[in-house]
Amino acid sequence: MKLGTPKAVAIGVLMILILIFALENNDEVEVEFLGWDWTMPRIVLIAGVLLVGFLAGWSLGEWRSRRNAAS
Repeated sequence: MKLGTPKAVAIGVLMILILIFALENNDEVEVEFLGWDWTMPRIVLIAGVLLVGFLAGWSLGEWRSRRNAAS
C-alpha cells in the first residue's frame, strides 16, 4: 500500500482517532473472561482488542490471497 492512497489515509486517520480515544479512556477497568477476573487500564484493553482484530484481519487476507493463488 502506497502512502497517500485513500486506503492509507483512512487507516492513518482511524489510527489517530483510536489513539485519542484510548488516551482519553485510561481509567482502570475490571475484566472478566472465562472465569478469570483482573483489573487493567482501559488503554491496555483497547490496544489488546485492536491488536487481535488487526491480526484476525491480516490472517484472513493472507488466507484469501493464498487460496486465490492456488486456484
